[in-house]
Amino acid sequence: MSTNSTPPLRELFPGGIERDFATEDAATQLKRLRPETAADAMRQKIALEIVGDLRRIRFQIDELTTRIKTELAASGTQLPKIPGVGTVTAARILARTGNPTRFASEAAYASYTGTAPVEVASADKQRHRLSRSGDRSLNAAIHIVAVTQARTPSSPGYAYHQRKMAEGKTSREAMRCLKRQVAKRLWRTMRADFEQCLAMPLSA
Repeated sequence: MSTNSTPPLRELFPGGIERDFATEDAATQLKRLRPETAADAMRQKIALEIVGDLRRIRFQIDELTTRIKTELAASGTQLPKIPGVGTVTAARILARTGNPTRFASEAAYASYTGTAPVEVASADKQRHRLSRSGDRSLNAAIHIVAVTQARTPSSPGYAYHQRKMAEGKTSREAMRCLKRQVAKRLWRTMRADFEQCLAMPLSA
């Protein structure tokens, strides 16, 4: 796990320390230090406590991620197969969406997630923006997926984003269109997962 170093930690090492460092490496180096002053000893103690906290947080994150992966695998969801949908993002989308059949259509889901375009007045041309309403947590998750796809040449979202900009849209406008497409695919995937679950025979 890497993190930005703090000034007290950098001051302890001759020549400083790289801004990104592994917590284990930092702990090892800190334990080898022989403080020359009381101030250095206090800095070393504080730095060791900070590194210890970071290590505990990393272990907690790893444990939580493992649990989420287990639950996702048990659910049978296909969301992680969508480019840009990682473990935590998939869990957030599922938790915030709930039963996907409560949305009558992909348009209803897009409206709920705030990815449905809203027409705005313009004297020279038709313009749209994304709705500022809807579930903001879901909207943020969809944004992460869309940005990841737009930056990954091998993903379908990349080609879509590039095509929209070739049509004359700005990068931001193209991203709005991509988020709408991502929301559509998410909803369709969750609907398919739900229907697959219903089709499975009950265990004896």
